[in-house]
Amino acid sequence: MSAEQRQQSDKTDRRRNMVHCLCFILPLLVFFGGGEVMLRSLPNAYRTKAHGLAEKAPDVETLVLGASHTLMGIVPSHLSSMAYNLASVSQTLDLDSTLLVTYLPRLPRLRNVVVGVDAGILFDAPLAEGPEAFRATYYNLYMPTPRVGGKLKNGFEMASYTGAKEKLTAYLRGEGAEIDGEGWYMGYTLEKRDASVFTPVVAAARADYHASHGTDHLCRNRAALAGIYAICVQRGLNLVIVSTPTHPLYYKSLPEALTQACNETLAAFRDKKNAVVCDYSRDCRFEEEDFFDVDHLSTRGAKKFSDILRVERGL
Repeated sequence: MSAEQRQQSDKTDRRRNMVHCLCFILPLLVFFGGGEVMLRSLPNAYRTKAHGLAEKAPDVETLVLGASHTLMGIVPSHLSSMAYNLASVSQTLDLDSTLLVTYLPRLPRLRNVVVGVDAGILFDAPLAEGPEAFRATYYNLYMPTPRVGGKLKNGFEMASYTGAKEKLTAYLRGEGAEIDGEGWYMGYTLEKRDASVFTPVVAAARADYHASHGTDHLCRNRAALAGIYAICVQRGLNLVIVSTPTHPLYYKSLPEALTQACNETLAAFRDKKNAVVCDYSRDCRFEEEDFFDVDHLSTRGAKKFSDILRVERGL
């Protein structure tokens, strides 16, 4: 074979390889691209909250931050001041701080900042580094916050199988519309409640999950809470640190290290200016049906708790 023929053969082989690559890559691009468009089109709590708070921002006097305990547990419509619940599932204290800084310029009437703090939150890893890192993507796509997480995958929903599956499953179950006009998650109704979860075994498993990170992130989370307090003092805002009610099975299962760390953290803010600590984690006024599971309030319990915050804490 001549040199010219070999050259022509090489070109043919390169073209064939390129065609094979395209035949492999293009379907993947279509699949991931189409999947990304589809997932972003589905209703989601983060977009709902961003739009809802944008509409109500001029009148909001109380901003509620935190993770699922405050998301499900504090009902803005049961408070005396105009409030918005900006808490989200697994939202960590560093994100609470980021959200506060992001929204402060848009909340001219803000007076109170409510932050949920309990043993689980104090021991959590930053969201983008923890077991639910896929949720960091939602802040990047749907909230006006600076980028959360430094990885490329934090910008695409299709980058997480777990996140994509969870979101699609929630949509198919009709769970996309359970955030009310003030950001409260109203889906933990008694009709959906599974009474079989109220056992010592389940409670111990839940407590162990919250203890799974150990004390690795305790200092960082305390620093984030201190940063939120510093912002509130600087802006003349009241910081209300809240521990929501939990079932006796749960709080009795918590490792002593978690309970002690939480108590020490709350104690550090009890006598500070512009700070109020409200620890209702072991409040005996809450009955069985006030809980959806061992550490979350039901809708009934959330309304009861919010009424207590209004009467006893003036919120």
